[in-house]
Amino acid sequence: MLRHALLVALIALPSAPSFAQNSAPGTYKDWNKVDAVEIVQSFKFADFAKVVVLPLETSGIKLPAESDNTYAPTKAMVEGSDAHFIDGLRKSIYDFRKDFTVEQGTAAPTDGAKVLLVRGKLLTLDPGSKAARAFAGFGAGAAKAKIEIELVDASTGTVLARMTHERRSGTGNFGGAYDKVMSQSLNEVGQTFGKGLKGF
Repeated sequence: MLRHALLVALIALPSAPSFAQNSAPGTYKDWNKVDAVEIVQSFKFADFAKVVVLPLETSGIKLPAESDNTYAPTKAMVEGSDAHFIDGLRKSIYDFRKDFTVEQGTAAPTDGAKVLLVRGKLLTLDPGSKAARAFAGFGAGAAKAKIEIELVDASTGTVLARMTHERRSGTGNFGGAYDKVMSQSLNEVGQTFGKGLKGF
């Protein structure tokens, strides 16, 4: 009888959410699926009314040679990187905060709302090799995007956390078009950051 009661009690215990992570200040690897996270100051994502994403800094990206067939799609993806990144970020935040606003801005808002500012830099955007993706397989020739962001309390200018993540994409018919695999990588980085915010 006692054994049965203990078993029932154990089954009834609430399980910890699978996304729970240490959110104390510190540096972490593979935190909520994000490659690298530095938490500068503890905060609660639920305390913010919306997210405003500033344009990604892209000046450090080295484009392929103009004679290369990857030049035009890579240049276009760098110029359009914000849209793909924000789309992914918005999608994953909406999965757990459907009433939340995620918008693009050019400066910190001054309307008094509690805003989490996302300030980011595109570190890598590599088109990979379409031929290698089509014929070699096993991840060869994958496109990749790597972004680092700072999460900033817009009301004070305080940096709360920094995140860095890289995603690779190598799927698609005949190796996948360059613009498709790069946009997918950018989108998935945004999605991963959004999922990471669930841990705060």
